Amino acid sequence: MEPFSYPVTILILTAQEEEAERIITSLRNGGLAVRSTFAHQPEQIEELATAHAFGLILCCDYDPAVDLASCMALYQELQIDVPLVVIASPETPPQALIAALRTGARDICDRGDFEHLQHVVARELEDFRQRRLAAHLKQRLEECEQRSRAVIDATEEAVAFIQEGVHVQVNPAYQKLFGYASPDDLEGLPLLDLLPEGQRTGMRQTLRQLAARKGEAPEELDLPCLRADGVELAARLQIAPSTLDGEPCLRVTVRQRSAQASAAPPGGLVDAETGLPNRQAVMSELTRRLGDAAAGRLGVLYVGIPAIPDLLRSQGPTKVLDAAAGFASALREMTPSDAFLGRVGDGGLLLLLDEARPADLKALAQGIQKRALLPLEPAPGVAQRAGCAVGELLAQPGKDDAHSVLDRVFQDYLLAATTPPSVLVPEAPAPSVPASREPAAAAADAHPLVAEIDRALEGEGFELFYQTIVSLKGDSQENYNVLLRLRDTQQVLHEAKEFVPAAAATGRMAAIDRWVIQHAISEITVKRGQNHRVNFFINIGEQTLQDESLLILICDCLSDFQARGNWLTFQVSEEHARRHSAAFLRLNEGLKRVKCRIAVNGFGLDPNPETTLNNLRMDFVKFAPELAHGLVESEVKQRRLVELTKMARDQGVRSIVTGVEDARTLTVLWTAGIDYVQGNFLQPPSATIDI
Repeated sequence: MEPFSYPVTILILTAQEEEAERIITSLRNGGLAVRSTFAHQPEQIEELATAHAFGLILCCDYDPAVDLASCMALYQELQIDVPLVVIASPETPPQALIAALRTGARDICDRGDFEHLQHVVARELEDFRQRRLAAHLKQRLEECEQRSRAVIDATEEAVAFIQEGVHVQVNPAYQKLFGYASPDDLEGLPLLDLLPEGQRTGMRQTLRQLAARKGEAPEELDLPCLRADGVELAARLQIAPSTLDGEPCLRVTVRQRSAQASAAPPGGLVDAETGLPNRQAVMSELTRRLGDAAAGRLGVLYVGIPAIPDLLRSQGPTKVLDAAAGFASALREMTPSDAFLGRVGDGGLLLLLDEARPADLKALAQGIQKRALLPLEPAPGVAQRAGCAVGELLAQPGKDDAHSVLDRVFQDYLLAATTPPSVLVPEAPAPSVPASREPAAAAADAHPLVAEIDRALEGEGFELFYQTIVSLKGDSQENYNVLLRLRDTQQVLHEAKEFVPAAAATGRMAAIDRWVIQHAISEITVKRGQNHRVNFFINIGEQTLQDESLLILICDCLSDFQARGNWLTFQVSEEHARRHSAAFLRLNEGLKRVKCRIAVNGFGLDPNPETTLNNLRMDFVKFAPELAHGLVESEVKQRRLVELTKMARDQGVRSIVTGVEDARTLTVLWTAGIDYVQGNFLQPPSATIDI
């Protein structure tokens, strides 16, 4: 269940459209971002309720076409988590109103008392939003706990949870390490029973101290431990405070200190799962080889298995993760003896080859793709085991640096991962008739503009438009919001709202955003070369925000077009930034390194804007256009805008109001201390950049 988002649709039970409009206008004048639909027939109400199309019900008891008792009976029967408020006339019998409250009505307002109605609606919508948010967070928490337990069960590290010195949960690796037949044999067993007699007193004191800590770094101890058969093993215990089912506990991770481990290079440069050099060792080796300017081209291959996420869902983590660890050993056997192979991530291996020629590197990559298969039985209905994808790069020692080489070869891997040879191959080709396709995909591709989008992505049809963002405080920069238009084969120009839904439904938005970024950076370089002090604001959609290679693309474009990061501001909607806060913060941090700025648009409709400002660091906030509509007539909106502007200014964030359509609104915005404005009144979107 997703958290409820504004603006909210209100279902008004009335047969009079004019009455519904009057009520919704009064609520908007009170500063509430709402829209309405109205109905009075039971079948209409039931149909809307089934579709979850609204967040509040207003029952107009004074409407002759509305029967309060029947509406409340239907409301009780539907059992929907949507609040209902009765708007009653003075003639309504008190008994009927009491009966409505007993059957679920949240409150009763008198007809014509709009101030009371505004307060009640605001309260109920906030309560409704909080209930939805709590349910969403509870579901997320349960999913996180399930995933955490699945990861712990699947990991090769021995992990146990200890409460009051006793094992309450262990994973299979822990049970196997200590030689017990079942995890149940360890549950309820004191941790001290796994230690020699002479170690127990000190460990008892250590456990007491750790149980009192909160959020501190884990304690690491090198101790001998006892297996079930009495054999002593050398182990390293990592003990840290944790929680299990909401209760405080200690998480104990045990690693056996074998001869191989003791011979590992200083700093732990060997990956524990594969025995290969780890990321730190790989980057050190890559830096060393690139530092020899006299050396020939360095061949770099990034090898990964794109099908692993699908296999994890279909076959479970235990088999797949074990097989992925074995894949590294198989790959090591088929690589040249003079090549360097190491692990750089959960699913990635990097291979370095000195004095590489393009043909030799290509042949090696193709050989790996043909022979390297995941050592895991194929899923039912699949003819062969999962293969790998390989990214290729020839680096120039003395010129390239290690981090840029890794980023570029990973980007090539992502492109290779989308080609047919790198995915699971079905036993028989799927029929190409439209009936065999998934209904959602077929419906999306049936949109008349999908073919036009594909044509535009191939090189013809997309056009950039620009709308000026004007400073109210004398900023001499020329700021423009970059907009996208699609010109079809009939030369009809389509706005984004006409084709973006189809693009999002068919997974094309990330490609579109990439097209816009590349062409916008190319255009701003041209304008800057003509001595225009132009800055661009470029939109990033939800799919693109989650793309980990986005920052690589931006950096490559800045380099290719010789552009500067401080010419660009990338903007993300507040809804997407809050929903994917980790991705937003990661992108923000990366953009800061190349001097780009970031903005949050659609700001101000969420009831807790301070959360966005406090948790998501940004340079600009662009207010939602709804806040500018009717601003002159609404003192509530004006006070809200001043409050939001001050809140942003206190965080060092500059404010932009969008949707400005008249001169009177500009006066209010000037008084409120807004930094920038944007709207058709100032300049409609144009295919040329003109102030």
